[in-house]
Amino acid sequence: MALTAERRDARVFRLREFAHQEAQTDRTVASALVRSRDPLGWLPDGVPTVLVRRALDGYASDGGVLLMESYPGTPNQARSLVRDLSRLGCRGGLIELAAPESVLLNRIQQRLVCAVCDPRRRRPAQPRLDEPGRCDSCGTELERRANDAPTVAARRLDRYQRYAPQTLAVLQASGLVCHTVDSTQAEPLLIAAALSAFRSLAPVHPSLPRKGIARDNRFLTDAHV
Repeated sequence: MALTAERRDARVFRLREFAHQEAQTDRTVASALVRSRDPLGWLPDGVPTVLVRRALDGYASDGGVLLMESYPGTPNQARSLVRDLSRLGCRGGLIELAAPESVLLNRIQQRLVCAVCDPRRRRPAQPRLDEPGRCDSCGTELERRANDAPTVAARRLDRYQRYAPQTLAVLQASGLVCHTVDSTQAEPLLIAAALSAFRSLAPVHPSLPRKGIARDNRFLTDAHV
């Protein structure tokens, strides 16, 4: 969802990337990143909520649509986000990409990335037909993301399943519009359904392929594993 939005000139917020960016000038954030003992690299709720508030203040001054990838991840983060949206006078909504656990685990196991074509390792690579272990675009040997290792992936899925119901409940109770998209559909249908949900939540930007974003503030969260 986030990559599709980016290709259509929407802005995307990723907490981990923003945290590392802020750590270059903020010693408190840098220390929190170094000291984190969480097996998935999560920071205590107080740090993400401060970072998100900082980011929202910056984005809100520019106006437009912002997609927050995989955030909020906990009920406390959701409550803080709702308060910040209210304080800024911004609209918000949620798009959840849903799939059975077996489908999610299979996708994670099959996912390989190309460090050359995609240095940040965000999107699955297209393997060669004759050499499935190599990138179809550049020929580089494909690799598995560190957080897709079986033990890590299992922890990610377990944490999502533990926190998602409460997190969704907080967002729904706040009045945010929530859409659930069946991500087991064929890719063209999935993209169409996700974009339809996106447009319904961000009517000021009805045609994502066109450049330019109306001067209004809409913050959308994208929940998935």
